[in-house]
Amino acid sequence: KQWRDMTAQVNGAWNEIKDRMDALAVAARQPLTDWEEAEKARIDECEAVIRKIADAAIVTLDDTADSVRSRGGEIWAIEISADRFREMFERAQGAKDRAVNDLKFALARLTREEAERAELDRLRAAEAERIAKEQADREAREEQERAAAEAKAAEERRAAAEKAEQERIARVQKEAEDRAKREAEAAADAERLRIQRKHEEALAAERRRAEEAERAAQ
Repeated sequence: KQWRDMTAQVNGAWNEIKDRMDALAVAARQPLTDWEEAEKARIDECEAVIRKIADAAIVTLDDTADSVRSRGGEIWAIEISADRFREMFERAQGAKDRAVNDLKFALARLTREEAERAELDRLRAAEAERIAKEQADREAREEQERAAAEAKAAEERRAAAEKAEQERIARVQKEAEDRAKREAEAAADAERLRIQRKHEEALAAERRRAEEAERAAQ
C-alpha cells in the first residue's frame, strides 16, 4: 500500500511536470507557430491572387470589350511585390504579364469584332430601310395604279352609261320619228283616199247628172 501510494505520488508529480513541459514547449514554439500561420495566410493570399489573375485572363463568349477592358484594368492595378510574394514572385508576375497580354489581344479582337458587328448592323438596318422604302414605294405605285384603274373603270362605266343613254334617246327619237312618219303616211293615205273618194263621188254625181240630162233630152 505504501508502495502504491508512493507510485501514485510519483505519477501525479510526473503528470504535473509533463503538463508544465508541454506548456513550455507550446510557449517556446509559439513564435514559430505564429510565423507558420502568417506564412500560410500569406501563401493562401498569394495563391488566391494568382488564381484571380489566371481566371481573369479567361475570355468567354459572354465577354465584351467593356468587360475585358474592366478586368484588364483590375489586373493591371494588382501590385506584385517581391516582399509579399517572395518565392512565388516570378510565378505571380508571369501570370500577371500573361493575363495582361491575353486581355490586350482579346480587347483588340473584341473591339474589332464589335466594330464589325456594329457596321454589319448598320448595313442591315440600311438594307432593311431600303427594302421598307421600296416596299412603301411599290405599295404607293400599286395604290396609284389601282386608283387609276378604278378611275378609268369608272370613266368607262360613265362613258358606257352616257353612250347607252344617248343610244336610248336616239332610239326613242327614231321610234318617235318612225311613228310620226307612219302617222303622216297614214294621214296622207287617208287624205288621198278621201280625195279619191270625193273625186269618185264627184264623177259619179257628174255621170248621174249627165245621164239624167240625157234621159230628159230623150
